[in-house]
Amino acid sequence: MLRSKRDSSDRGVSTRLVDLFVARTGEAGKSPQIIIEDLVEDLRRQTGSASARSLDRYLEARNVVEHLCDADIGCDGYIEPVGASFAEGFRLVLNENASPVRQRFTVAHEICHTFFYELVPELKFAPHATDDSEEALCNHGAAALLMPAQDISAQASGKDVSLATLEELAERYEVSIEAVFLRLRGLKLWNCEMSVWHRMMSGEFVVSRLYGWLKADWRWVDDSVPNRAWSQKGGVPVAGKSFVYFERSDNLSAAGSVFFQIKRRGDSLVSLWSTRKLGGRDNGANQRRLYKV
Repeated sequence: MLRSKRDSSDRGVSTRLVDLFVARTGEAGKSPQIIIEDLVEDLRRQTGSASARSLDRYLEARNVVEHLCDADIGCDGYIEPVGASFAEGFRLVLNENASPVRQRFTVAHEICHTFFYELVPELKFAPHATDDSEEALCNHGAAALLMPAQDISAQASGKDVSLATLEELAERYEVSIEAVFLRLRGLKLWNCEMSVWHRMMSGEFVVSRLYGWLKADWRWVDDSVPNRAWSQKGGVPVAGKSFVYFERSDNLSAAGSVFFQIKRRGDSLVSLWSTRKLGGRDNGANQRRLYKV
């Protein structure tokens, strides 16, 4: 049986930086993900910001004293200390060409980096390489800041598991549908998969990003599924049941029947798929897995 890889929000991360971060919060019995969520929730309470729509209070509370935009930074954004201590504050630089939604998530992500500067200054204020575990935790914290657990749980309650629900929640929280999907999975409110498909010059569709399942080059057995979605007018999703599969050079392969919703989004296709029927309000936690063949 093939089990899906866990989302980055569920992985047990452990580096020296993360270990010190956890130890200094006094919450050694908790996972790093829960700790970053707790810190974000404390920040929300301290600032009196019941809504995460405006991030200005959070920036002020975390001592971000400069906020700049630059079109030539080559990344979404970064934060850097102004001086040699947390008390001297930080400079936030955003990519001017990034979309407002992307900028918003980047701001929330960089706010979370300030917790590491505050708690582990001997590592963060010294020259250091990017820590992938820290980056994953800051993504997790950004999602928690922008989509508070209690609020998104209430908003998702009673709504169909569908692309339409993802789009509705993305508009509410001013984030991408990918961010909403990962938050819903992380909170165990949804248990399905999301994939983004790229159209090749040959006309074939291949997975460019996949959230949830084993990361592999999944394909549709029935090519008419993505082709119908590509040509569908009015942004209406194509829905139904079909088969997906992958084969790898290491002899690992899998195939299975899935329910799906898929629609065109610009130059790509976005889809939800699951071994349980989509559209209902209970996608279940005991979803069947795709089988090794």
